[in-house]
Amino acid sequence: MHDLAAGGRTINIMETPTPDWTIWSAMPHAELWELSLLAMDVSPQREFVELVPLEDPRFVVPAAYPDFDAHKAQNIWKLARTRQAELEPVPGLDSFTIASFAQMMRKAGVPLPVQFPGSGTARGRWPWGDYTTPELDALAAAVKIFWCDFDPTSPDAAPTNDEVSDWLMKQHGLSSNTAVALASAMRDPRAPVGRRKKVVEKG
Repeated sequence: MHDLAAGGRTINIMETPTPDWTIWSAMPHAELWELSLLAMDVSPQREFVELVPLEDPRFVVPAAYPDFDAHKAQNIWKLARTRQAELEPVPGLDSFTIASFAQMMRKAGVPLPVQFPGSGTARGRWPWGDYTTPELDALAAAVKIFWCDFDPTSPDAAPTNDEVSDWLMKQHGLSSNTAVALASAMRDPRAPVGRRKKVVEKG
């Protein structure tokens, strides 16, 4: 923080405040301008919309927070208003559920802060955090090897479930039943089912 003299008064220059996610994680709903700021990991404060007309909602850059990206916030707010039909309104309030906002943002391909409720980007290895099991580790390893580079336009290149389950048993020591179940669960729905047809070369 530092001070800046402007117009005969001293302004405290500070970094844009971040949300108290302990509080916001327990909040079921918020207004669009609040949700837009939360999506940027910015604490929703009235000074960001101070003296803004309701018919032309936009963000302002408070003198105390010159690093605030009002343009980015405005784009998020505009997206939210454009896709407002996808949001779940709260009866009697000018608010929407935070869960529906997070879902809309995911569909729009806009990343959210890891702490944003329902963002699906929790800190850790998995969407739910760091909890894991040997089976989950084996699943992740197999997906990277067999399916991450799968090209649906070349279906014959898809691995068979037998190939995947055999690898899981040999490399990770899984039981046959577990390996077969995981191989089936990770299989791309666009891949052909059954064994690959053998190509018979004509002599």
